[in-house]
Amino acid sequence: SGRTTRGLRFQSPEEIRVRDSKDLLERLARQGVIPDVGERRERIRLGVDALAREVGGRVSDDPALLREVADLVEAPSPLRGSFEEKFLALPRQVLVEVMRRHQRYFAVENDERLLPFFITVRNGGGEGMDLVAHGNEQVIRARFADAAYFIRKDLEKPLEAHLPRLATLAFQARLGSMLDKTVRIEHL
Repeated sequence: SGRTTRGLRFQSPEEIRVRDSKDLLERLARQGVIPDVGERRERIRLGVDALAREVGGRVSDDPALLREVADLVEAPSPLRGSFEEKFLALPRQVLVEVMRRHQRYFAVENDERLLPFFITVRNGGGEGMDLVAHGNEQVIRARFADAAYFIRKDLEKPLEAHLPRLATLAFQARLGSMLDKTVRIEHL
């Protein structure tokens, strides 16, 4: 530890010499950094909720995702992106899990129906938000296209037809394959 720090890597990557903890907090605040994780979480929640309302939606209460996102950013800037409505034909759970688990996005819904929007949180100011939103839209489209492909492939055969492939996957060296485990569970 010492008396130097750095600002946000894209805004102020140079070393900053600080006098004391008060000076450190003031300098960080000027860059939009919110050191208090509780305050950061609340600011994210308010921003996410406002963006969802703008398109007639809301986000589900997801404390774990909110906590994770608040721990990933220092200077949160929520932004909304969209995706093609055709992807809404995929199972809701698949869409939400892809957004939540793989991308840390908040899904936007209305009366238990998903809307073709997501909200993400960028670390840093509001410059170039359209470009950032566009990049995130490209990523989610690719993820949803992958999900659609795998669902389609999985549904080409009945579930039982996939069982023989489980014999090729090791469960545990002394306990056999995933098929062996499946058979044991069936017997139980």
